[in-house]
Amino acid sequence: MYLLWTERPVRLPREEETHAWMETNRPWERFGLDLVYDNAPGDWIHYSEIFHATWERAREQGTGFLNVESDVIPTLDAFRAVLGCPQPICVVPYESYADPDAKIRAAHGGPKNWGAVIEERCRGGWDAHNARGGEEWAVSADLGFVRFGPAACQKVLPEESKLRLNHGLLHWTIFEQFRSKDPRDERGRVHLHWPGLLQSHLNFDEGDLAHWNPGDYATLLRTHRDYMTPGVLEIMRRYLGGSL
Repeated sequence: MYLLWTERPVRLPREEETHAWMETNRPWERFGLDLVYDNAPGDWIHYSEIFHATWERAREQGTGFLNVESDVIPTLDAFRAVLGCPQPICVVPYESYADPDAKIRAAHGGPKNWGAVIEERCRGGWDAHNARGGEEWAVSADLGFVRFGPAACQKVLPEESKLRLNHGLLHWTIFEQFRSKDPRDERGRVHLHWPGLLQSHLNFDEGDLAHWNPGDYATLLRTHRDYMTPGVLEIMRRYLGGSL
């Protein structure tokens, strides 16, 4: 079983806690995993490439892999849960506040924004919502902490599952490969484990900005300004001019 751990060559502040946890606990040694570590310069397209390359290695060797992103804070219990589960795809959802609505909900004691999506049949069609603590199956999830078992990795990922644009989202293309084509199948294929994990990605930072073209800056400023870091605001100021 591979362990794919990716981070930036110069770590962002939101990556420091995850890096410290991984170096302290060294789960690849504790659980006998083959570590694939990548901190090469790149963007989301590069992340897609290393993800697919690890998938192909796992497929060829008849094993699976566990993916840990750079701003999700793991726990040893999370590793034990997904490594000890017989289901083909296991996710420990993480709690995300990296959008204004989620921060407002959290401030008022509302539902947490867990990084997995549940779809349910409702009157007139289907309804989708973010996972609530304790729900067991999802149709999609973020890739922050996910284990693809050997059976899942035997699927040959098609070319369309690779990111072609830097502002794409890899989890959309990956989990789409496992969606049931049977409209009567109401259960997702992604097995969720609880308790969820914490995430240190609390603001729109330079890493997020790298996924957007400068032509989008004015729109981003209108929609994301309230939770941009000072560094991002300075980049915006230099590019757009004025005091913002």
